[in-house]
Amino acid sequence: MAIHWSNIAWGDFPNWLMALATIGALVAASLAAKWTFRTVKAAEKQVVAAQAQVETAREQAGAAREQLSLARAEVEREHEVAKAAEDRFLRAQLDGRMPVVYARATPGCDLQEYVSTVASQSFGRPALTAVAEEKWNAARDTLTSPSSEVGQPLTVSESERYVFAMTVTIEFVNCSDVPARIDITESSNAELNLRQGQDLVIPPRESRHVVWTRRLSSQQLATQEEINRADVSFLQLEYWVRDIGQNVRDTYRCNLDMRYFERDGTRLIVKPRPPFPWREAFASQWSSRLYERLDATANVRKAVG
Repeated sequence: MAIHWSNIAWGDFPNWLMALATIGALVAASLAAKWTFRTVKAAEKQVVAAQAQVETAREQAGAAREQLSLARAEVEREHEVAKAAEDRFLRAQLDGRMPVVYARATPGCDLQEYVSTVASQSFGRPALTAVAEEKWNAARDTLTSPSSEVGQPLTVSESERYVFAMTVTIEFVNCSDVPARIDITESSNAELNLRQGQDLVIPPRESRHVVWTRRLSSQQLATQEEINRADVSFLQLEYWVRDIGQNVRDTYRCNLDMRYFERDGTRLIVKPRPPFPWREAFASQWSSRLYERLDATANVRKAVG
């Protein structure tokens, strides 16, 4: 049907313009919405891609850190292996210079020509001697005389006062081709014929003797509890064997039965021999070898590190 402009009411023209404008706005809005949708989708894709790149970068960084950690661990391992090899080499070198010394203990002292560092005299001491206190006060040498040996059981009453001496000879024998230094670190508070602080150095393939003496009075043995004390009933000896440079140390110990005494009421019974008599005893190594200088250096490194 043909539209005749003559039939259009010019009064409705603004309404037509508004309708056209509305249609245009709708078309523009539709196009804008479509463009916005595409933009959002593209942005979402970019975000996803960026996240993927970030995750990839994180994984690569983690892998790099792991490789770095493995590399550091490998360096540390190689360093420890090298240090352990060096340590073994140094210990082997020190072991080659370490003397071998054994100690043999025998009761009494039969060294007739041995000269004491305390007083020049010949020795021939029994393992156990006893003298009355007043006799000992008058002549101290009587306590170590062979005539004072306790050869038979002796009974000491409560009113009597006696002094006793137990004697052991310790022979240190150096079996090696290098000199040895001996440090006696425990002697059960007994007397040794060594001046305090004196070193005992033994040349290669030679030996040295030390005379150990414990002196007790009957008053010190007034109860069975006092008699049972370790420093009364046993000889506990500990000594170190070291090289001259004091780089390495071996620790030896021995424990000797010296139970000569027991109580019978108010009486002190003195026996000529302990319950388990012994003629000789040898010290045994008490702990593993100590590399003094190497261990001290290692401790310093740990403290600094």
